[in-house]
Amino acid sequence: MRNNVNIDEYVISLAQEMIRTVTVNPPGDERILAEHLERVMREGGLTTKLYPLSPQRASVVGRVQGTGARPALAMVGHIDTVAPGEVPWSFDPFCGDLADGKLLGRGAADMKGGTAAIVAAAIAVARTKVPLQGDLIVACTAGEEVDCVGAVDLLNQNVFKGVANMLIPEPSNLAVYHAEKGALWLKVVVHGKTAHGSMAHEGHNAIDQLTRLLEQIRKYPFEQTEHKQLGVPTVSIGTVSGGTKVNVVADRCEATVDMRTLPQEDHERIVEQVHEMAVKLTPAGVPPPEVSALVDRPAVETAGDDLLVQTVAESVREITLEEGVVGTAPYFSDAAVLIPVLQIPMAICGPGRPELAHQPDEYVQLDLMTKAVRIYMSVIEKLLA
Repeated sequence: MRNNVNIDEYVISLAQEMIRTVTVNPPGDERILAEHLERVMREGGLTTKLYPLSPQRASVVGRVQGTGARPALAMVGHIDTVAPGEVPWSFDPFCGDLADGKLLGRGAADMKGGTAAIVAAAIAVARTKVPLQGDLIVACTAGEEVDCVGAVDLLNQNVFKGVANMLIPEPSNLAVYHAEKGALWLKVVVHGKTAHGSMAHEGHNAIDQLTRLLEQIRKYPFEQTEHKQLGVPTVSIGTVSGGTKVNVVADRCEATVDMRTLPQEDHERIVEQVHEMAVKLTPAGVPPPEVSALVDRPAVETAGDDLLVQTVAESVREITLEEGVVGTAPYFSDAAVLIPVLQIPMAICGPGRPELAHQPDEYVQLDLMTKAVRIYMSVIEKLLA
């Protein structure tokens, strides 16, 4: 950021560039954007390092060095997006255009608008030359939309050593989220015995078997059935696939299941119990069922009265002149990988609207994105300056 560039214009321009750089995951291809952000942060006064995952994929970290009198603050945003999807958009998903006070494009809300804001805030703070008492770390991660591979890699590289607080600009409409549900995505495969459709009694229909199993999974007896802020656990059948032909008894059927869980729920126990349910429905003489976890992310929770949460809420009130809403996230983020290991407080606050994530015609409001920059600068000042 040049000293004579308006911070609002800067973050909007940066977010436009990010949207126009396609990082749909899979396959990701985040490296070209990570390299661009490395140049941007380095030119803005941060020390930077690229963390390659493959020739096409990378995360990037920028740092404003502090005196060490206080522990570090990390701001973490991902740079990959989901695909535009099959539903037609009313504009090019990667246009990055401005219209009616909005920035348009895939990832605008989730979460290139938010990631651009933390980068802009860090550069603005670095440009002030005001000494920080603790390090400010800006991590732009690859892979969050599939397996959080970038966050896992940064953990393994000890990037977050000495960090005491973490701010994540996932879409929240500038509300402050201090908890998120866990996610357990299951793959369930059951087997049967094939037969001619006219002699179905000679076989065993795997589709019928899986149908009965899915009814039991929908009613799964969770250990924790209600949380004051997060609500109740949920079960959603994502996909079902089975059979080869209308007149052939299906000998294999597969489903994927999305479970959203509450804190303290034992995911390993859930996998074991679903497998036991499947075994009980399996007749003799057919291969055993298979139950595996595609995604296993624990619920994450920071106390609502934690200093970080209250500091972010206070900054939201100061910048927006509105009451800072404190709540919980309906989704999971890189926090599900980072916080259980680091054991530090986290808060989510981003300019995107959560309901626009993964939807066609995605956008972020420009005024919320520019306010987000100032909110993050305020948080940095309160915690580190």
